Amino acid sequence: MNGYNKYTPLRIAMPFVSGIVCMLSVNVLLSSGLILLIAFVCFFCLLFAYHFLRTNFRLRWISGLFANLSLFVLGACLISVINLRNKPLLNEAGESLPENVFLCRIDESPVAKARTTAGNAVTVAKMDSLGQWHPMVIKILVYFKDDSLSKTLAYGDLIVISGIIQNIPGPSNPHMFNYRQYLYNRQICYQVLLEPGKWQRAGRIVSNPVRLWAEICREKFLETLRKFKVEGQDFALVSALLLGSKEFLEKDIMQEFSHAGAIHVMSVSGLHVGIIYVLADKMLFFMKRGRKSRKMHQILILVCIWAYAFITGLCTSVMRAALMFSLIAAGRMFKRSSESYNILAVAAFIQLWINPYDITQVGFQLSYLAVLGIFAFYKPFNELINPFNKLFSGVWSILAVSMAAQLATFPLACHYFNMFPVYFLITNLIVVPLAAVITYFAAALLMAGAVGLTFEWLAWPLKWSLRLMSGSVEFIQSWPGAVIEQIVLTQVQVILIYITIISLFAFGVLACRRWVFVILGSVVLFSFLSADYLMERLKTNEIAVYQVSGHTAIELIHNRQSFFICDSLLSEDPGKIEFQIKPNRMHERISELQMIKTGDQTSLSFPGLFIDYPFIYFRGKSIVIIDSYWQTGQPGEIVTCDMAIFSGDLRIRTEELKMQVEAKQMIIDSSVPFYRAVQLMQTFQNEDIPCYSVRQEGAFVFKWK
Repeated sequence: MNGYNKYTPLRIAMPFVSGIVCMLSVNVLLSSGLILLIAFVCFFCLLFAYHFLRTNFRLRWISGLFANLSLFVLGACLISVINLRNKPLLNEAGESLPENVFLCRIDESPVAKARTTAGNAVTVAKMDSLGQWHPMVIKILVYFKDDSLSKTLAYGDLIVISGIIQNIPGPSNPHMFNYRQYLYNRQICYQVLLEPGKWQRAGRIVSNPVRLWAEICREKFLETLRKFKVEGQDFALVSALLLGSKEFLEKDIMQEFSHAGAIHVMSVSGLHVGIIYVLADKMLFFMKRGRKSRKMHQILILVCIWAYAFITGLCTSVMRAALMFSLIAAGRMFKRSSESYNILAVAAFIQLWINPYDITQVGFQLSYLAVLGIFAFYKPFNELINPFNKLFSGVWSILAVSMAAQLATFPLACHYFNMFPVYFLITNLIVVPLAAVITYFAAALLMAGAVGLTFEWLAWPLKWSLRLMSGSVEFIQSWPGAVIEQIVLTQVQVILIYITIISLFAFGVLACRRWVFVILGSVVLFSFLSADYLMERLKTNEIAVYQVSGHTAIELIHNRQSFFICDSLLSEDPGKIEFQIKPNRMHERISELQMIKTGDQTSLSFPGLFIDYPFIYFRGKSIVIIDSYWQTGQPGEIVTCDMAIFSGDLRIRTEELKMQVEAKQMIIDSSVPFYRAVQLMQTFQNEDIPCYSVRQEGAFVFKWK
């Protein structure tokens, strides 16, 4: 029982987190009255168990059951309260709010995008037709179009805007990243696009002084780097490494770090806070001698940790790490030893109590899993080899930490990012020490800048370290087979992998031999599901007409082969194909790709497929593409087909089309101009002809076996 009791914080956190996850999964909205009733029932059950069952040894499990149920309900109710707070706004707003004047407070400094500047804001009030202000609180995403003044906005600034607040659209193509859900998890449900002249600054209001101070500290740190002439890619890299600010980084650099297995250093988390902890501990070594000075030593370490947290803007990952190291320092201060799992559980409980939706953030999940993996597997890995000197001991220690963290995070990382970096161990041998060196040099520059020493040569060591890291990462990711891409893991497969990892821990570390049967069962079930998924892909035929604004994108899929019909402009734009179309290809496990450009008059013949543009026969389905290449047939000649896909700027009249084409399903793709798509939809609806507008309804996907 003693071994069980020492994990009390972990036992408290588990049902609490389970309640949050369960409520997020079922997505049921509870009324305020029901929430109060549930809370009252739980309180009554706990009171009853405490007064009448605590002395009964045989019924002690009932008290534990009530306690766990109460914690489960607490987590579920926290999610329900947040959802309930957003529900009236959804009902009131509908699809969009009519154009009106709103007073907003900037909640996150705007960041420059390709053609706009985007930032988060909170509406404070809305003006009615009489010019009176009425309170209205909605979190919105604001896009400033072609406006350089918006880049000067900062946290706390008040702006008056005139625009239409709209719902955020969902993913338009299958298996695309769901940006709407991502923003909803941050309680942002609406967006507004502001043209120049549709907004103006109206002062400033501070709703959270701590957050404001954190933003000021962050800007001061960036300004100090600029004083030392740390510019360009060096500035972008050090900002990402130390502050987690990725808006200055180019996409190619992010991809290089991701493929090399070093993307974790871009996410400010436990690694960085741990470096600050060690740095502060070494700098304050002289305070470890006396009893009182030892307490002051831990207090000053806490000050350094939270000062760094403020500089980073109090991001979620740093808050988690700062909480953990604060608990460790507090334990040392009061000479209390604590289990590492309990520290992790307390940090998670506090963070989720503040904002339960943090658990939906990928960074939160990977961060906690990495720390959990280090706690569980670092010691077994480190003890596999007995180093013969200090240098090899340090190298093997870094490798052991990397393997432990990677073992705990790779299933979820593969599920989210569909890739695995092969050379992550080699990368971490270089990147982790360099991250510590860069942190030390940046701290030295910060102190030098504070006393007025802003000589450019002082920043040379920092620049050399940054370039060494960037060059090493670029070199490693260029090696053959540096990354395994297009990994697709379903949620069930991810769960089975984690069951296997937990079973390996129980079997190998805790010496529970019976867990070997769980390992074997999980592996067999995983293999069966993978084979079943692959067989399903081989049997299924699919026609997909994607929504790529202004382009034709039609994909025919069978037996993991893809025949992609698109216009010449889209074929030369890999960025759009990567974002809009590739997710579905990965999900369908495409291994062969044949690209066909619209208007190509070459006849193509494959097993189950014949293309004589604009006519297509695919696995028993006849398709005709009606675009600018469409030629009118003989009078009275009618083309009969299963699907007619309208594409491009059609010059033919709708009445003539009805006399030439007879199809079971009409599809209007996203290359058809908006006004023309509306005309076609109205015509076909009046004739009771099934019609689907890709521009309005998203991608058209049809599957059969």
